[in-house]
Amino acid sequence: MTSSEGRANPAAFTSDRFEREFRASTVEVGHAVALPPYCYTSDEFFEFEKEAVFSHDWLCLGRQEEIPDAGDYFTIQVNDDPLIVVRGRDGLIRVLSNVCRHRGALVARESGNCGTSFRCHYHWWTYGLDGRLIGAPEMSKTPEFDMSEVALPNLKVEIWRGFI
Repeated sequence: MTSSEGRANPAAFTSDRFEREFRASTVEVGHAVALPPYCYTSDEFFEFEKEAVFSHDWLCLGRQEEIPDAGDYFTIQVNDDPLIVVRGRDGLIRVLSNVCRHRGALVARESGNCGTSFRCHYHWWTYGLDGRLIGAPEMSKTPEFDMSEVALPNLKVEIWRGFI
């Protein structure tokens, strides 16, 4: 059974039926069948897959030679998370969230060299290559605002044989 959008209706599957259909896809390759249709159409199953596949191990985002110079960057999306991979002025490669902390707009697109900073097009908040907020026009009028407390989140990154 499907919903009006053509997605499988999870209520149409009993856990016994799902387990039986799923188990049939895990046997020796010569006897296995495709996963149950629910696995290809279910938002629930997709969320499970993202968690199971992408949240427990390192992911290769690219090669370090793609960003040889300070300010070189490329953007990538992992699941629902837009990221910036950038080489800092200190030579370190960082992976930053590509979402402005002010209004949630992207601060970088595609790839290139940004010079020394990323700027959100929405309200011109500016972030250094290390993710620190270095400019926030009009926020000087907000008495409690402290720029030193705002930064693009940094993700853990390692370089292994040139892979980021």
